[in-house]
Amino acid sequence: FPVTIAGGDAARIALWASNSPAAANKKHFTVVNRNGAIGDQNRFEINSNNDAGSIVSTFTMLHNSNVGIGTTTPNTVLKIAGLWPNS
Repeated sequence: FPVTIAGGDAARIALWASNSPAAANKKHFTVVNRNGAIGDQNRFEINSNNDAGSIVSTFTMLHNSNVGIGTTTPNTVLKIAGLWPNS
């Protein structure tokens, strides 16, 4: 399988399984070190990608140790999108 590491706005490792029999929107992943805005922090992400290249954030970790599942902006030590009281 191809592994790609690129710079620019983010450094990425793409894990594509194009020949997988899985559904089109459930077979690719990308590991990303994404640049933050000026004065903001970078974030580490594991994303799910569909065949068209659309990205769904599945896991995010910030430099301040906040971790999010289903969100790119975790504001607590562990934030799980859609679950009370963190939703």
